[in-house]
Amino acid sequence: AIKQAEKKAATSVQAMQTTHAIRAIRRNYWFEKVWWFVSSENYVVVGGKDAMQNEQLVRAHLKPGDVYVHADIHEAPIAIVKRGKGGVGGGEIPPLTLAQAGSMVICRSKAWESGMVTTAWWVHDHQVSKSGAGGQHLPTGRFAISGTTNYLPPNQLVMGVGVVFRVA
Repeated sequence: AIKQAEKKAATSVQAMQTTHAIRAIRRNYWFEKVWWFVSSENYVVVGGKDAMQNEQLVRAHLKPGDVYVHADIHEAPIAIVKRGKGGVGGGEIPPLTLAQAGSMVICRSKAWESGMVTTAWWVHDHQVSKSGAGGQHLPTGRFAISGTTNYLPPNQLVMGVGVVFRVA
């Protein structure tokens, strides 16, 4: 009777044991802390959520070949269109990607709340600096732009949301 009870207990313990699979957690990319998206032409576009993130993005991640996108609206964030290693496809960044980055900048500003349709603009990375006219230092999140700005066509206030998941 004791041996049967031990045998029955052993089988019930085996049935209760669960197998645990250890799966590596996906490593987050650096740009997942800010607003970001991948454009239609596979360029990564990042934008700051506040003045401090704008400052960090420009100081740490605005590299040669990247494009700086902004709008002349109150609380408009900046956007940086990243070229990647050696540039995606080479040459200039396509107009559709610039328009999508401009749309993000406008939709994340006060224009969204007011329903105002306006335009954004872009400049090359070498036109952005932290020192203003006469060498004065600008406050956090503000940058001086030298040269001409390239205005984008007016954008509609349209944003979309995508969800990325993987079925295991």
